[in-house]
Amino acid sequence: MKIVKDVHSSPMMNETDEDLIVIISMKDDPVACNLAFSEFHRRFKKFLFGMSYNITKMLPNLNEIRDAVFQNTLINVYKYSGSFSVNGEADPEKIKRRIHGWLIKIEKHELLALLEDKQPIIDPEELNNIYENEKLKFITTRNSLQSIV
Repeated sequence: MKIVKDVHSSPMMNETDEDLIVIISMKDDPVACNLAFSEFHRRFKKFLFGMSYNITKMLPNLNEIRDAVFQNTLINVYKYSGSFSVNGEADPEKIKRRIHGWLIKIEKHELLALLEDKQPIIDPEELNNIYENEKLKFITTRNSLQSIV
């Protein structure tokens, strides 16, 4: 996977978020797949890293786990992009929320898998509570912003 650094040179800039995921799933066209992945990475890296940071900041000495969760989540987006579905949704904002939910699920499973490989540091129920709290903050912020617009 090669990530395009110059955003202005990305031919995928005008693709919708949903279309990017569809293109990423087309592994038979590696050039388009990698370009779409680079654009997806550009659009969602702040969201993913922010979620990784917020979850792991509550855990002791887990900077390396945070980075691994972030990277493994992106790898799983690349691998399993064909599993994402908008279920007929057409509203771009609702599609973006579905993508965020999908990314949160992937990230949560990645963190649990990484924690299982290490000594049990946190109870899975506590981790679920942390994720639900972060999701609630995200929804509250989004709703606040929507009421302003």
